[in-house]
Amino acid sequence: MIKQIIGTSRFKSIRACFHSTILKNSEDNKTPTFNRRVLLHHKDISANYGNAYDYIRDEIAEDISDRLVFLTRDFPNVLELGSGKGHVLRKIMQSPYLEDKTKSPVGIQNFHLMDGSDPFNVNRIHQDEEECEKLDDHFKDQSLDMVVSSSYLHWANNHQQLYSTIMRKLKPDGAFFGALIGGDTLFELRSCLVLAEQEREGGVSPHISPMVGIRDVGNLLNKAGFALPTIDTDVLTVYYPDAFTAMRHIQYMGENNALLNRRPMVSRETLLAAAAIYDNMYYDEQHKGVPATFEIMYFVGWSPDPTQPKSKRRGSATVHMKDLAKTMNTQLNTVTTAD
Repeated sequence: MIKQIIGTSRFKSIRACFHSTILKNSEDNKTPTFNRRVLLHHKDISANYGNAYDYIRDEIAEDISDRLVFLTRDFPNVLELGSGKGHVLRKIMQSPYLEDKTKSPVGIQNFHLMDGSDPFNVNRIHQDEEECEKLDDHFKDQSLDMVVSSSYLHWANNHQQLYSTIMRKLKPDGAFFGALIGGDTLFELRSCLVLAEQEREGGVSPHISPMVGIRDVGNLLNKAGFALPTIDTDVLTVYYPDAFTAMRHIQYMGENNALLNRRPMVSRETLLAAAAIYDNMYYDEQHKGVPATFEIMYFVGWSPDPTQPKSKRRGSATVHMKDLAKTMNTQLNTVTTAD
């Protein structure tokens, strides 16, 4: 039985030093991080299992639709990039608060939807989401009111090019809503594989994708020219009976290893050692299982428009922070630096 705990959790800071790799490669189109052919194969396999293993994507889509409810304007033309089975678009079309705001939703997917079922009026475009130049065949510049991307962007090889292309396609004051998996996602599994491989084989190889951080997402949005970027994170902890069940679910989600320099296989001894370490380090008696952490980063950026609010000039504040802290009955924490 799988139990899901939504919210912020405390976890040990066991991190592999892969965070900067994906952004470094994103700025250099000649050195991709992921094998797109292998990724497409994984997504095709995942489609065979229907919606049974889409609980992470469903949770992310639900959170995105909840955020969209607070928008007070209409978005007639909406594009979901990396739509897959249409998790976000389905939530939008099913919501009584959002169905009137989105008149012409379009989904771009890069794998075959096996069941062929589509109860909503959605135009699907079948192409690799990273082929940014092909977006010009379908959408003119400044033709979209909103672009949404859920659970896909962490597989992008060239983030900067993708974000810049989205920026071109948005109308002035258009919104780019996104959610990507990053930060300390699967840090438990990552640390156990590192320890097991070091002990059994005397070395370490990458088994989990490099993850972007909050600061990285902010830098990407700023470089692409988005205004008023806002980013927040949520942590989803899923408990599985054992490590092998966790790895099987990740595979059926289509989220298994697609790194370009991945090992073709992992030895049985290494996997058994990793499972034993996982159970020893992280087993939770209360939940009767081992946790797998998914850190989700939600963000929104806006295409610049003269009507948007502007930040005030530095030093123009009329209220001192100490007075504000006293009014709120809180203590102001100050940071001092050595000369």
